[in-house]
Amino acid sequence: MQTLGIIGCGAFTKFMLPYLQPHFKISVWNRSGIKAGTLPEGIADVPIAEAAACEIVALSVPIPAFIQILPQIAEYIQPGALVMDVASVKVRPVELMLEYLPPHCEIISTHPLFGPESGKDGLAGLRVAVAEVRTERTQCVVDFFAKQLG
Repeated sequence: MQTLGIIGCGAFTKFMLPYLQPHFKISVWNRSGIKAGTLPEGIADVPIAEAAACEIVALSVPIPAFIQILPQIAEYIQPGALVMDVASVKVRPVELMLEYLPPHCEIISTHPLFGPESGKDGLAGLRVAVAEVRTERTQCVVDFFAKQLG
């Protein structure tokens, strides 16, 4: 099972965890900490370095936080890791990921076109925009989302 490190644990991350948990070993870091008992059983609250060292790293932080978070995680990103964001805009997050992340990682930018409210009845029929940045795994990511969103 692949490891997934999620940087940021706001409402969207908490909403998505039950959908992701069957497919990944998940570690989560949040800059203000994570209140005990708020993560599903089996999901680890870890230091930022541990979340950033996973095979897949998902950035789920506000856009202004990118400039603070990316320099902190860059040294921990493993060769061949896939880094993704879930920001609602693409240009600035992509520019920052290309600037701060090491060239040995892959980058895909995503924008889930839903959130906790619009997905409250499940993910079926919802959509995710996927932008290939620096990767050869775009189709794998698209296929994963397609299967989840059925």
